[in-house]
Amino acid sequence: MADGSESSADLGFEYGRTLVGSPSRRARELALDVGVHGGAAARRKTYVSRYSGEEYSVDVGGMPVSLRDRFDKNDAVFGARIGMRWPWTTEWSATVDVRHRDYTQDYDELPDVDRLDNRNVEASLQLTQRVARPVRLQVQFDHGVTDYYDRAVHDLSGARIEGVAQTFSFNTVRAGVRCELGKAWRVGLQSSWGARQDHYVGYYDYASGPLAPTSASMRRAV
Repeated sequence: MADGSESSADLGFEYGRTLVGSPSRRARELALDVGVHGGAAARRKTYVSRYSGEEYSVDVGGMPVSLRDRFDKNDAVFGARIGMRWPWTTEWSATVDVRHRDYTQDYDELPDVDRLDNRNVEASLQLTQRVARPVRLQVQFDHGVTDYYDRAVHDLSGARIEGVAQTFSFNTVRAGVRCELGKAWRVGLQSSWGARQDHYVGYYDYASGPLAPTSASMRRAV
């Protein structure tokens, strides 16, 4: 049996410009900036056993058919951002991203194997407030929708519902604080609340709460 593996390659671009005011984050004046970004990525991931947590093969006519390259995929993404600083140390930003994900091994010829290709649209609104010179508070809301082109939904008994494609929506709220310690160190703490909704019957709904911080960081600026 071959070993499992994972590899990736990414290419991205970003362009932005300030339309009004100073681009400096320390400036105490109205500022407005816009930007666009995009990129492409290729992922190659090989699973070789069920122990890895993903399906390795399906049974077709009594014969196992390998799905070891099932999750090879190519991504393309494009987005836009607008940001504003007003009043003074309050920063607002809004971002929209559209991502197309193409799985290169669709196995269309096999029964009961769904095509995983999908489109994800995500909008984000972020507010950052400087409380004191070294401390910033940040709140962010994300709303996303993922549409699978052909992946069938399942009812509460687990049966496939043919002709209805799977759609998920995601809502996430993040809150955090970041402190600048001198010119070199940054310390941050963040927690989040999230929920996913399956629009057909709620078979895959879930919610996550802020029982513990989702991330904490400390780094030295360079």
